[in-house]
Amino acid sequence: MKEKNTENKSGALGDGAKNFENFENFNNPEIPKKSENFENTKNSEMPKESEMRKTPKKRAEKILDAVTCAAAAIVLANYALYLIKLVIFPEQTLAYIITLAVLLSVSLCIGLRKKLKGALKRAYPVFKGLFCACVIFYAVSFLALCAFIFSGSAAEVPPETLPDKTVFLVFGAKVNGSEESCYPGVSLKLRLDLARELLEAAPNSICVVSGGMGPDESRPEGEVMRDYLISKGISPERIISETKSKNTLENIDCSLALLKERGIGYENLACVSTNFHIPRIKLLCKNRGVEPICCYNAKAPEAFTLYTSLVREYMSYAKLLVFGHL
Repeated sequence: MKEKNTENKSGALGDGAKNFENFENFNNPEIPKKSENFENTKNSEMPKESEMRKTPKKRAEKILDAVTCAAAAIVLANYALYLIKLVIFPEQTLAYIITLAVLLSVSLCIGLRKKLKGALKRAYPVFKGLFCACVIFYAVSFLALCAFIFSGSAAEVPPETLPDKTVFLVFGAKVNGSEESCYPGVSLKLRLDLARELLEAAPNSICVVSGGMGPDESRPEGEVMRDYLISKGISPERIISETKSKNTLENIDCSLALLKERGIGYENLACVSTNFHIPRIKLLCKNRGVEPICCYNAKAPEAFTLYTSLVREYMSYAKLLVFGHL
């Protein structure tokens, strides 16, 4: 019994010592209390209000940078491919100037962005905003144009149902070879083969083959087109050759002027070209007060020629828009 009382007393003394120690620690300002440690830990784990505000802004900037990079990639790919096309099939000087200017400006803006940021300082956000807006606008409008072209190019009717005295207007394209042995390029040959089929199916029709001579061509396109159709069995009396035009708008104007000179009406006009070209022809005809009864789409060329033609179509639409022809 004595031993048990002794143990109880010693236990009670120990508990009392611990309670006294805790009391001393509570009153000692130098020792942090548990509640203070919990509050400090809680405050350190919670993000600051300013940081919380910055997070959505940083996310938006990252999204904008990603969209801009994707748009810039489309621009660079388009004009790099078009430059290759210009090397293979030369065009007018303006096409080289525009292509090189776009490639250099976009490449320099991306490659030297850190140096530009240091040089422009406060003006850099404005410059970056303009650059992002330009490349994103190009990418979106280019894709929208492609959708417009392929959604509005197919509008054909059976040639057997066409009215008498239908006039097929065949638009020119690249010709190759020397003056003695000049021949239609791939795209032009596809258009002429379709024109031959249409003329055979509509025996009372005639055609105007339209195209001047480009800087890298040895003969006018209209002459080469006429010779090709004659070699395929089409009577020369059914073919009118237009050889002065330099672009699609002049194709239409010069061809209509030739028909008017010969006293031939063009109420029953049908256009023949490649699918990517047809929507622009329709717009320009409408601008000139002419409504083709139908348009015929020649087979599209290989993928490279088709894609670079779409890039060229974009520049053509931009040019027409700037000069008020649309």
